Amino acid sequence: MTQTHDLIHQVTVELMRPGSLSGQLLSKLTAYLAVFDDSHAETIHLPFDHWDLLHLLRGLSNSHAPEDRESALRVMGQRVREFMDKLSLLPGELRNQTDGRRLLHIRLALSGHELALIPYEAGHGPSPPFSESEPLLAHASRQVVITRELRQSSAMPLDWTRPHRVLLIGAAPEPYQPVPLRAQSLSLYQALKPFEYQISQHDSAGRPAASMLTILPNATLDKIRQVCSQATPPYTHVVLLAHGAPLQEHGMERYGVALHDERGGLDCVSSQRLRDALCPVHSDGRGVFPPTMLVMLMCHGGAQGDVILPIGSVAHELHAAGIPWVLASQFPLSMEGSVTISDRLFPSLFLGDDPRLVLHSVRQSLRARGGHHDWASLVAYASIPSDFARQVQLSRRRAADLACSVLFNVIDNENQSLMQSQSAGAAPVGLSIEQRAAYEQLVDGYFQRIRDTQPREDTPETAADRAEVFGMLGGIERNRAFLLDTPALGSSPVRDLRKLRQRLDRARNFYAAARTLWTEYSWNTVHYLSLTALLGEKMPLAVWTSAFQVAAEQQQSADHLTRCWGRLALCELHLLALSLPPMQRRTLAALADGKGRFFHAQQAKALFQTLRNQAEQDGDIHRKVSRQLRRYQLATEWKLWNPPPDCLKLLRDLLRQLDTVKPEGE
Repeated sequence: MTQTHDLIHQVTVELMRPGSLSGQLLSKLTAYLAVFDDSHAETIHLPFDHWDLLHLLRGLSNSHAPEDRESALRVMGQRVREFMDKLSLLPGELRNQTDGRRLLHIRLALSGHELALIPYEAGHGPSPPFSESEPLLAHASRQVVITRELRQSSAMPLDWTRPHRVLLIGAAPEPYQPVPLRAQSLSLYQALKPFEYQISQHDSAGRPAASMLTILPNATLDKIRQVCSQATPPYTHVVLLAHGAPLQEHGMERYGVALHDERGGLDCVSSQRLRDALCPVHSDGRGVFPPTMLVMLMCHGGAQGDVILPIGSVAHELHAAGIPWVLASQFPLSMEGSVTISDRLFPSLFLGDDPRLVLHSVRQSLRARGGHHDWASLVAYASIPSDFARQVQLSRRRAADLACSVLFNVIDNENQSLMQSQSAGAAPVGLSIEQRAAYEQLVDGYFQRIRDTQPREDTPETAADRAEVFGMLGGIERNRAFLLDTPALGSSPVRDLRKLRQRLDRARNFYAAARTLWTEYSWNTVHYLSLTALLGEKMPLAVWTSAFQVAAEQQQSADHLTRCWGRLALCELHLLALSLPPMQRRTLAALADGKGRFFHAQQAKALFQTLRNQAEQDGDIHRKVSRQLRRYQLATEWKLWNPPPDCLKLLRDLLRQLDTVKPEGE
């Protein structure tokens, strides 16, 4: 089983000196203290002076010929390697990095603004095992990534599991060239496409829902502040597509961001002003909600500039303001490079891959593209809390589950369209072999992603986590059975139900494992009972009763969705009770609340009326309720399930009522 913490080995290096953060130049005479993982400390000196480094940095300007920039980058890489070789423990870690499957993550905590001038990301690896001019971070077989962070006592707050919501900001005031806003928009749309069915006009509470992607062209500072302060929920990812612009402050030069002013002209925005716009006080008074990640696709966003001022680069300052992850370019960034970053970064990131592994992949792609030094320019400021590996695992799991749910919506809609388009007496119509194979491949990928997040430890602390995984896997197998393992649509009784039964049995086993681990939620138990009934096996009455009690308690929850799914669970339990012989029906009715033999049908209809009202307000609830009930109908058509007439009549009545529902906004 592949887990994030198995793939990443982390080393923390803190570089410190006494005195204030600003006002000091790089010097061979300055003694810096290097601390490794709080366990080893040593004093080091730089192998170069401030002016030497500035000269090399100027050589990377776009005003120089490509061969001159390449020469400056090569010399820069050698100088950085000389410095990193002085960190006694680091060369050994790098030489031990022989396993191509494991990534070495070097966390640099920097104290002193002048240290941020050093382009660690451009450095060459130690020799051996690296060749003389082989980049450390762009090696083909040895995976290494460097992130920067503030030196502080603890990591800043970070919730990596928030549902994705993306803001794309574009700005190119005169005299700057246009930015590739269309290409970036398409790139982000493609990355969010696996989740696009969740972009609906209403959320699960019936309120208008915001799109996952907001595009803000010709951005001004006020427009950014307005959309960020009013965003509900707040943005998780902000992509800033703009130009870095020289900014003079107190006679010193640094870099800002070229935005539009209110008259359409140029507004060179400092990091402080941009910070106040991206991290405003929310309009509802709930406080400041910074994005989880900011990606700055612009030149010099990560460039330190003058070290005399008590201010770091734009990326540094926005990270210091509370944005946990900031990606930027410390050198000029090509237009093609900015598109490559988006194309490689966001699809993997949104599907929950560890951002450190994704960062290495992005840098590899930039290096392979050639023609520019974008690969060396990319800088990541990152907060890595102690539970980051777990947060990444949860994000990966839930992203795959959401994407799989959306995919099943697509397949279900296609199946329904095929059925509706059939003319009377026409031959059965179904998904083509090619369509099924493509969908199966996608489902297999999501299934494996979820399975890989299963905790290895079987302890009380991991019980809920393991139950969640088993429940998700059970849902995938159940949906796959009814949507992909089925015969041609509209066909007569199924000739061979072996594969379908195997899939349903596998789903039931997952649900059985989930309900054993986590008894506080009824849904896994209801699915277990449902699949037991559809497989023609005896339904355990004690299990039905326990599920009924839990679902009844869910109806008292303050959470809207919990109440909704509790009602659906109860409705389905009453339907399953009606599939039993009369004596068992009465037993369950008595165990529930002591009422008579028609208790189940009456209660199911009452519960369903409430669900129907909710389905009118929320398309997602309508789809889930409809799909759940139609599974019973399909099971009867395929001769899997043969319930008594009154049970079948109730099912048809409920489906008929549901067919009359037209959710708002759809």
